[in-house]
Amino acid sequence: EEAVSTEISTEVHNVIRQSDPNNYNKNIQNYTDLLIGLNVHSQHKEAIEELLLGGYRLPDIMIAYEYLYHSYGTVEDLKAFLVQKAQSTDWKTVFTQYKQNKASFVPRAFDSDYLE
Repeated sequence: EEAVSTEISTEVHNVIRQSDPNNYNKNIQNYTDLLIGLNVHSQHKEAIEELLLGGYRLPDIMIAYEYLYHSYGTVEDLKAFLVQKAQSTDWKTVFTQYKQNKASFVPRAFDSDYLE
């Protein structure tokens, strides 16, 4: 199994620093903790950093990623979350809409003869 990479490029460091200079060290530590704590795959790390370089805030990216991680979401859902959040939607609304729209297993959807 591939070890989690916690190496953060200079470019990513610079974006994190520029976006929130007062919380730079805290944001770097939180990001490193997320990478290790959730065992973030290198492809997901690349997706996170592409979004970061694309102008999304690190705290928002981390909130969205952690929610999706615990909800068995996909990294593809990450950008949709961030776009929705950027439209001045609060996280509670984003998460509620995701849960409502996420397909769930509903036994009643089957023909009762099929279940017997």
